[in-house]
Amino acid sequence: MKFIQRLFDSPFWSLMRKEINQILHNKQLIVLLVVPPTVQLLLYGFILNPDVHNLRLGVIDYANVSASRELVSAMTSNRIFTLESVPSSEKALSRQVEEGKLDVGVIIPPDFPRQLAQKSAEIQVFIDAVNANTAGIAGSYMNQIIQQYNLQLTQGKVNPPVLPEVVFLYNPGLTSSWFFVPGVMGLVLTLIGTLVSAITVVREKDTGTLEQLLMTPAANWQILLSKIFPLAFLLMGDVLLLEFRLGNKKRLSNAELKRNKLQI
Repeated sequence: MKFIQRLFDSPFWSLMRKEINQILHNKQLIVLLVVPPTVQLLLYGFILNPDVHNLRLGVIDYANVSASRELVSAMTSNRIFTLESVPSSEKALSRQVEEGKLDVGVIIPPDFPRQLAQKSAEIQVFIDAVNANTAGIAGSYMNQIIQQYNLQLTQGKVNPPVLPEVVFLYNPGLTSSWFFVPGVMGLVLTLIGTLVSAITVVREKDTGTLEQLLMTPAANWQILLSKIFPLAFLLMGDVLLLEFRLGNKKRLSNAELKRNKLQI
């Protein structure tokens, strides 16, 4: 209690109050503290998303058997690939991929059932690699889907020596915004805090109150911290806004993940 009383009686608390009053009575600084961090958090944290969804898929199923249809269904059972076209020939499929109408093309050969019976079946996959990042992610997704399909085929027939069970902690849905937004938040708040601090110091210099401030019976560290703490306190409002937005997104992602588990 004595420490708190000494704090309230010190010049530092008076400088803090002065700084907060100056910021709250300056509409330009209020707008600078609220609008840019909000817009930047929404843009950088949620729009710049490396996840790939709704890739346009074209399939030619020459076999047209239950096994091949199950494979196509496994590819399109999630939001990664969307069946957009069923061309009549390989030439038409490759042309659609070249023209950018399709992102991925798959060709299932007519002897697909016989190859499966021999435990070694091959399919051909075309991927539009104009966007190298998207192409690499699409290839990885396709490999994962085919591996999962292989496990379903071999279930009850072959006992693999090692069957790993992977559990993702803290981010079960692998939602990119969960780790993008906190990093962007630190960057944006540091940038805005530095900018507003510089503006307040320049304004003090322009109005001639900086010299008066240096002549007050306060230590240099008190003057410095009185410029930092009010901004840190006011920027906590942006943190609460981010926490509210990210919390809603987490709840939606968890609900979607539970629905996907129920469908599986």
